[in-house]
Amino acid sequence: MGLAISDYHVHTSASHCCKERYGVEDAWNAARDRGVEHIGITDHDVPFKNGFLKAQRETTKRLDGVLQGLEVSIRDARGKIQVSKHALAMLDFVLIAEHVHIMPAWTLFRKGHRQFEAWWNDPQERYLVEKYYDKHATMTWNALDRNRVDILAHPWRFPWHKGILDVATIGISEKVIRKAVERGVHVEFSRAVMNILQQDLAPKDGKDFGIPALRPWKGRYGHELVRPVPFFRQYFGMCQDLGAMFTLGSDAHKLDGIGVFPGIESLLDAVDIKRKNIVHVLKAA
Repeated sequence: MGLAISDYHVHTSASHCCKERYGVEDAWNAARDRGVEHIGITDHDVPFKNGFLKAQRETTKRLDGVLQGLEVSIRDARGKIQVSKHALAMLDFVLIAEHVHIMPAWTLFRKGHRQFEAWWNDPQERYLVEKYYDKHATMTWNALDRNRVDILAHPWRFPWHKGILDVATIGISEKVIRKAVERGVHVEFSRAVMNILQQDLAPKDGKDFGIPALRPWKGRYGHELVRPVPFFRQYFGMCQDLGAMFTLGSDAHKLDGIGVFPGIESLLDAVDIKRKNIVHVLKAA
């Protein structure tokens, strides 16, 4: 018997970056056609202007197997979100994202690949890498500590530049995962990470997963770039050792992506995520 599939990171046309026009019921019908048993609608929040939630809530209430969520952005280093209490009260669950579409200007998401590599290679500037790692993790820790959160989406995403899988970020992420476990927050095994793993396991068109030629160095942490499979085996191993539970999330912005996780069984085996640690039925708040 295969793994039961639920997808707790699904977008509709209410998200400005959605690639097609479709609603909650369309998303659910597409998911059911693929044998997906549960989905969570998680359109992007717009600070205090989440007017689409009322209509979505009316629809999700009558669809057995669909939960009403929201992908909430972390707005500042203190972990602030800007979602009204009225909007939060309409939700079955809250999915909070380390990556956001409106992000504090200091984060590494706003720094180019070249600038990051320049810091990495310069002994006088390397402290900036650790500074941003620490600040980013603290931002997420604060968000988990001060807000209602059910799922931590896109976990670990520090620089998120091509090939930057720095083992130092695993240790720095530990306090975030500890806080998530303490607060009963699930960690997402995202389609984005799955894609990276697939590229490492089975390169397409003969293209290998590229890792920049950046030499290891030792600051307060040991910094070394490694391949995706060993990186995420260590990362998700740390999560499981701390007692974390996982949800699957496609982050689908098109109907044909909802609940689609190609090779999921082999990917779980590659990073040693235990099936028993994947939450199939997310309890509504």
